[in-house]
Amino acid sequence: MESVRKLIDKYGMLPRGGKVIAAVSGGADSMCLLHLLLDLRDEYGYELIAAHFNHMLRGDNADRDEGFVREHCGSIGVEIVCGRGDTRKFASENGLSIEEAARELRYRFFEETAQACGAYRRRQRRNGPDEHVAGRRAERPVRDPTRARHIRPPDAGRYQRRSRRIPGGT
Repeated sequence: MESVRKLIDKYGMLPRGGKVIAAVSGGADSMCLLHLLLDLRDEYGYELIAAHFNHMLRGDNADRDEGFVREHCGSIGVEIVCGRGDTRKFASENGLSIEEAARELRYRFFEETAQACGAYRRRQRRNGPDEHVAGRRAERPVRDPTRARHIRPPDAGRYQRRSRRIPGGT
């Protein structure tokens, strides 16, 4: 946990005071992140809010995931905001792939949630207009590193997931 704190402090990842929105899918990674942020909440003095977006792609399974996240957040005392969108319809209407449509709907939801909860932040770009940070900060370095240099620490690549070949796999 100490190495996590050092990383958070070195790169100013969590605001002291204010509000932090955690995107929670219900999977192991996001649930782990939620609990990590919960453990650090008092130390950093922020309000923690969970946000879950249901893409309506997996029928009852997606609804169960949403229910699980709602129930779990209630049991640990974390405010939860849920949203949903018809990803297939949005993709069709906008000429997007399912993945692009899901990403766009999810980003819009997180941005709107951050604004509504008072957690929305803006950061001045070095060579351009204000850049909206909330909802996109974590994913932008992966999908467009050239536009994200202003929010990535110089050695951020050290903390990116590496692909591993699985023995017996292709």
